[in-house]
Amino acid sequence: MGLLYAVLILLPALTFALEELKPFNDTAMAFFLIADADMDGFIDKKENFNSFSEYDGDSDGVTTRQEYTDHVIEFSPTLLAVSLALFSLYDADDDGQLKKNDFDHFYSLMDGNGDGQLTQWEYVQYWIDLFELMEQKMND
Repeated sequence: MGLLYAVLILLPALTFALEELKPFNDTAMAFFLIADADMDGFIDKKENFNSFSEYDGDSDGVTTRQEYTDHVIEFSPTLLAVSLALFSLYDADDDGQLKKNDFDHFYSLMDGNGDGQLTQWEYVQYWIDLFELMEQKMND
């Protein structure tokens, strides 16, 4: 299920949830600071993969949609709709599971110039653009 499809289905819940993520630039920066484990100003593929490890409830190396959404709503139940839309974006092969290949694909989406280094600017800008796109789709 593509991101646009997920956004359209979840519009009412997304409206409320996206408000919780504003201002988007602050949320995106917080995501970056959490993911940049070695604090070098870049996120490599290992850091990107590791930033999702907490969602893998049974630590088997595969994150199911249920594990992902359970983790998100444990901390913020209002973000359920956002978590479902994001899972659909992350799940590149649409098999209902997040594995290393899905995270590598997501990494390449965020790496705007394709140089294999995810800078703070690229990471933050990606998230801002994504949240704004979701908000725009809700208002269309």
